[in-house]
Amino acid sequence: MVKSTVRELGSDTKKFNVLGVRNLDIVEYFDSRGSFTEIISNRFLLNNQLGFFEFAQLNFSISQKNTFRGIHFSKSVRPQHKLVMCLEGSITDFIVDIRIGSPTYGKVDRFELSSKVKQIIFIPSGCGHGFLARENNSSVLYAQSSEYSPSEEFELSAFDESLKLNIVDMDNLILSNRDRVAPKLESLKSDNFLPLFNPTALNENKLYE
Repeated sequence: MVKSTVRELGSDTKKFNVLGVRNLDIVEYFDSRGSFTEIISNRFLLNNQLGFFEFAQLNFSISQKNTFRGIHFSKSVRPQHKLVMCLEGSITDFIVDIRIGSPTYGKVDRFELSSKVKQIIFIPSGCGHGFLARENNSSVLYAQSSEYSPSEEFELSAFDESLKLNIVDMDNLILSNRDRVAPKLESLKSDNFLPLFNPTALNENKLYE
């Protein structure tokens, strides 16, 4: 049995733009039958200093090429951290720090994920999240630490120039009606719609070293 290369999170010294974001490698095993991958387990979370992540909901989406889903964020009373993985096709994943009081407020991280990239992205609660499907039938699996609550879910415009997402061919994106008319960051801030930065919700100082 052959094991793919795995990098322990604790030894990953790369710093991302958004405070708390993590890029996690997972292990894939191969043999004559095919492959097997353990995606998420308590052991995986503990090994990656994410023992505070309390699984509440698992989502799966399939998107056609040029579909943009987001940018979505939650103001749930319970922290809504996310773990995101691309299972099929390819996507560009965007994370925007919209947490008032965060030292990286307004910063953006982007990741190129695909079925060939065995990685999971950890997104801290309060951050905006969206992704662009690069291929037809791109499928995304993501876990949340709190359940979806329509009254606590909001949208941020992917067309906001201040975010500098640098998405090519914006005019031909496929979006939901809500995402297409979503307000820009400054408008959400002025209306006090943005979540507050709350590092204690993570219960892990290591995420903020």
